[in-house]
Amino acid sequence: MELESSLNMCEMALFALEVLDGSFFCLKTLGEENGLVTGILAATFITDWEFSIGTAIGDAIDDESGKRIKARLDFGESVHAFHCKISNHFWKSLSINHRMRIGIILTQSIRSAVFNEDRLNADKITSLCCLWMIEVLQRLCQYQDEEQNLMDQLLSKNDTWPLWTLTPQRE
Repeated sequence: MELESSLNMCEMALFALEVLDGSFFCLKTLGEENGLVTGILAATFITDWEFSIGTAIGDAIDDESGKRIKARLDFGESVHAFHCKISNHFWKSLSINHRMRIGIILTQSIRSAVFNEDRLNADKITSLCCLWMIEVLQRLCQYQDEEQNLMDQLLSKNDTWPLWTLTPQRE
């Protein structure tokens, strides 16, 4: 029953993505005060990143959860294709408020991935997080102070970083 529910949810998400793809050009018309644009665009990044994690550590998947994960990866592949279609011009044409709100959400997501990752896949996840942050900076920042703001959030000294991020591993 749980597997069927998971597959149905993936089908609904795929349908929602098709609707979004068909109406994407209208997204910016929703307005500044509406958090929907920020949430949708941040969700495309995060789902694309989840797909990249799934493909990077796919060998760790067991047969039992394979169907559920395959459905999520299929959806992730569709989101990845959609995400790749969004031009840099579109991202740069968003208002600074939208870009910075999206940047904050994405930076917090990257921090969460680093802080919550187990040591088993630490190298792969850390490399992916670096790539994700570069993508965020390239897509959302137009000026150096915008980049600095997001990097300051990422590298906040208020938190205790996991030991594996500070100490190089020796083999």
